[in-house]
Amino acid sequence: MKRSTKLCIAGFALATLSSQVFAEVSCPVNPEWLKNPSMPKEVKKSDGNSSTFCDFYQFSTQAYVYLMSENTGKTPNFLDPKQYAVLEFDKDGKPLNSCDNKIDGTTIRNRLQKGKRSAFSTEQAGDKATIYAQDGNVVYYDVRFNKALCNQTGSAVELEKQNQINFAEGTTEIKAAWKVLSKDEIKSNQFVVQQQKIAGKKQTLGLVGMHIAVATQNHPEFV
Repeated sequence: MKRSTKLCIAGFALATLSSQVFAEVSCPVNPEWLKNPSMPKEVKKSDGNSSTFCDFYQFSTQAYVYLMSENTGKTPNFLDPKQYAVLEFDKDGKPLNSCDNKIDGTTIRNRLQKGKRSAFSTEQAGDKATIYAQDGNVVYYDVRFNKALCNQTGSAVELEKQNQINFAEGTTEIKAAWKVLSKDEIKSNQFVVQQQKIAGKKQTLGLVGMHIAVATQNHPEFV
């Protein structure tokens, strides 16, 4: 058998195998999530009594689509203060009241001085690294949480009295990453944006990343 024939047969076998693999791992998006976005309440169980990887992927996708979809006020749901409060800090980095329906403190984080934690801190979890965009500007981030959490006590003693050992179902935390946009990027209209004052200068920030954590009845450890 000629070498070219062997390669053709091998290529056909590999293509067939690849098709089978992709068919097996197909994890489609429900078109209804795009037509009528809604926040998922639980991870489904497609594999009998347990959830598959696809079930988790679909839960995450549905949540992301809802949070990024615009409400009737043309605001992405995750930026709607009626649904999600934004974490606020004073100039010393101490948390402020984020549930009083007004923003008095700093909401984005960006470290100004090395070795000193302040209201502006970019230290990430783990190795406390700082993330930079390709243009050399630091990436900022803010944290939002579902407004219902404002009604839950932060006291472990009180929670124990209520026989509650986990966060309430539906508890949601959103960590969003933002970069300073150039004039061309602003004109492109390809970013979800917010206005912030950084070092006394007004800046337009564009969304570049999002971390979503949701607690459900079956997954109090957060998905």
